[in-house]
Amino acid sequence: VFGFPASRALDEQNLGILDQRAGIEWVQKNIAQFGGNPEQMILWGQSAGAGSVDIQNFAYPDDPIVQGFAANSGSVFLTIHSRSTDTAGTNFSSVASYFGCSGSAQHELNCLRKVPASNITAYLGTTDGSDLTFAPFIDDRLVFNNYTERYLGKHLSNKPAMFGSNLDEGTLWYDATDSAGAKAMTLSTFECPVPYSTALRE
Repeated sequence: VFGFPASRALDEQNLGILDQRAGIEWVQKNIAQFGGNPEQMILWGQSAGAGSVDIQNFAYPDDPIVQGFAANSGSVFLTIHSRSTDTAGTNFSSVASYFGCSGSAQHELNCLRKVPASNITAYLGTTDGSDLTFAPFIDDRLVFNNYTERYLGKHLSNKPAMFGSNLDEGTLWYDATDSAGAKAMTLSTFECPVPYSTALRE
């Protein structure tokens, strides 16, 4: 909800992607102070973080800042809550309603900004709150809906990328007794995007 709110009162919904970009820019400016080289940075992420790494590759094709990408168990083709379709802002409104912030879109936003972040996080961890999803929002500027076409049209950076996946990643979403379901998710959600992404990069 903090990174991808889908609030009707906001023009920008992909705040998380912009935050990540700001972080990359900060590291570039300051990495030398920690013994690093700003010309040899690589961006790495795991699971949803891997999806973000790949999103950055397409969002800033002409100035990726980093010299390479490493995506572990994820890519722009990650299917678990990978894109928000909540154009009506219903999930954000649900959070607002819980905290007594119902009203106009602007009132929801202004009111929730006064609620401690820890309270909102705690609510999203409850049974009711955990059903709400907040994910990157297709805006065709930072996040796209046609990554296969963008690959084919070379609308991404020319930096090298490495894709991989963790063993049994699907166990995070399945009961320990459902090994078949966990294996199926590992294969379909996390491992299949790897050869698909690498093939499109050839």
